[in-house]
Amino acid sequence: MIVEKILDATRSIEQLRQSARDAFSRADYQNAANLFQQLIQHDPADSSAWFMLGACLDRCNLVQQAEHAFAQCEALNPNHPEIANARGSVLIKMNRIAAALAAFDRARRLNPRDPQILTNIGIVLEALKRHGEAMQSYDQALDINPDHLGALNNRGALLLLKGKKKEALADHQRFARLAPNSINGHYFSAETLATLHRDTEALAANDAALAIDPQHAKSLFSRAVSLSSLKRWDEAEQAFLDGLRIVPAEFSALLKNIGMDSSIWQHNMPDPRNVYCLRKLEQLRQCDWQNYDEFLSTFKELLHHWKTASTTSYLDKILAHPCLALPLTLQEHANLASSAAAGVQSQAPHAPVTSKSVTTHQKLRIGYLSPDFREHATIHLTRHMYGLHDRTKFSIYCYSISNDASSPSIQKEIAAACDAFRDVSTLSTAAIDALIRKDEIDILIDLAGYTAHAREALFSSRPAPLCAAYLGYAGSVGLDGVDYYISDSVACNTEQIPFFSEKIVTLPRSSFCYNDKQEIAAPLTRTEYGLPTTGFIFCCLNNTWKLEPTVFDSWMRILARTPDSVLWLFKPNPDVEENLREEAHQRGIDPSRLVFADPLPVKQHLARYLVADLFLDTFYYGGHTTTLDALWAGCPVVTKLGAHYASRVSSSHLTTLKMPELITGSVECYENLAVELATSPDRLEEIRKKIAVKRVSTSLFDPRDLVRNLERAYQAIWARHQAGLSPAAIHLS
Repeated sequence: MIVEKILDATRSIEQLRQSARDAFSRADYQNAANLFQQLIQHDPADSSAWFMLGACLDRCNLVQQAEHAFAQCEALNPNHPEIANARGSVLIKMNRIAAALAAFDRARRLNPRDPQILTNIGIVLEALKRHGEAMQSYDQALDINPDHLGALNNRGALLLLKGKKKEALADHQRFARLAPNSINGHYFSAETLATLHRDTEALAANDAALAIDPQHAKSLFSRAVSLSSLKRWDEAEQAFLDGLRIVPAEFSALLKNIGMDSSIWQHNMPDPRNVYCLRKLEQLRQCDWQNYDEFLSTFKELLHHWKTASTTSYLDKILAHPCLALPLTLQEHANLASSAAAGVQSQAPHAPVTSKSVTTHQKLRIGYLSPDFREHATIHLTRHMYGLHDRTKFSIYCYSISNDASSPSIQKEIAAACDAFRDVSTLSTAAIDALIRKDEIDILIDLAGYTAHAREALFSSRPAPLCAAYLGYAGSVGLDGVDYYISDSVACNTEQIPFFSEKIVTLPRSSFCYNDKQEIAAPLTRTEYGLPTTGFIFCCLNNTWKLEPTVFDSWMRILARTPDSVLWLFKPNPDVEENLREEAHQRGIDPSRLVFADPLPVKQHLARYLVADLFLDTFYYGGHTTTLDALWAGCPVVTKLGAHYASRVSSSHLTTLKMPELITGSVECYENLAVELATSPDRLEEIRKKIAVKRVSTSLFDPRDLVRNLERAYQAIWARHQAGLSPAAIHLS
């Protein structure tokens, strides 16, 4: 009888276990969890029941309870790698990354050749930003099983993150071949192909993904972008509309991250022409000049399209700034500004301020509007400018339209130097407009133009009697609500004036301010910078989007004429280095003669100019802040005087410094001067000594002189306004 009862109990337990397993197989995880809990109540030492309970709870998204179940299981059976691995997976979901890594390490010690465990370790190491170790772990998993899908997928993503696009593509395409019915391989292949600008292949990969899941939002989005990049405008527009129709919420979220101005969109979608330009400009930012001439030709056609098309098609304002580095005519630059302005003005209500003939304030109220009261080139230049104004004649208000929590000391310093510092970053454009009106600002100064985070729509509603553009944007903004552009006679010469919508206020010196208290760190050695111990060092630490094939051709000819030299360039990411080395190779120059400089804090960055011998300026968008930095550190700058504002600022700086001998008028003269200075040490030393003298004796690095001239400009334009006169060009002697 006792034996029969034991057998009955055993059969009952086994039936319960089978029922639990059946429920799990049917994906009835809640019921299965209840049944496994009954088994545990019967036998708390049943490690398999604890394991399955953890699996059920995990699938029910009860991760804390799941982790507890796996912990109990591991305590009962500490020598089973699958248990530690499962526990690690749940700990990742709980964001307990260090604990997850410890769990996976325990699993690896028990089974060092399990590719899934190695893949999981790689995932955790990535989360900890330990990318090198993560790559090693994925490599180990694929050494054991070259077809492991998880390792292929994750290694491909990490390779893409590290800029190794071709290697990433190989992994994703292998995944697609091994699992043709999985959407992952096709979608990630499409994304990687898009970064390689192989858009026809990317389109095919997206179509393969959508054949598996027609509602896959990311593939729908990627397909629309690929069609835009291929200039198939009508199909691209339909693809955007299809995405919004098929998966409206997910597709709209993807559109929000595209980095474009949604205020000008029609039907809640971007103009495919703008998407095309955005992608091509991103390509140029990486110094990838494939099909450069084709893009330039297309862009000029699009400028004509936006100028002549119906009022529903505009150039996206975020494209305007990088387009200043393109070789455009003055008329094309004017079309660029007017096209961007038309989009801004189409979305902004016009509410002009009633003109005041006499100010009601004892002091003129100046408002500086900027998104860059933070670690940024504009603040690098103007940091002390605000506190230098004559407070007996001017009240200074600053409006910060993009708060950066990483720069509290800068904002605190500027706030202390102003009469009022307003953080308006969270306010709507209408609310900022109302606040400026309430503050009764007389002259509002725009320090941003069409740069990142700007609020140009504010100027369409004209929140102050007079508005002027200054410093932040190297060209006309084309807006009706901006009355003046503050510049100088070199940067903005008479030939450009007809192409500015603003009236030009011409200062008697470079219109740029500089922080004359700027410190420079002690330089490292050449070896520490990755430079050769001997030989001549040319440098250009301008942003890489200012580089283009013409100036690079010139630089390579200079290197060819000066064999014992290298060129030191700025490298914001690995793609730039890879692309420029290939460009050098194509021009017959040893790629090792290019040396690359990573981003550094300002003082350490400036120290590099103490080691460089000669700065070579870019052609179409020259050095502005970078030229000042180089000269401040005593490094000579050779520039070529261009036709439009962005290409003439270095010449303006050198004119104010009284160093016209460093300004050239042609590519040939530019190259000849660079070679002469590189091969004539005495001549170069003479130039360096002259810079050291002129740095002190001229006004270029005197912010007080700059501020006095700005104040003269403000008084002059305000006097016209008080007299009831329309804005007009003003030339200060």
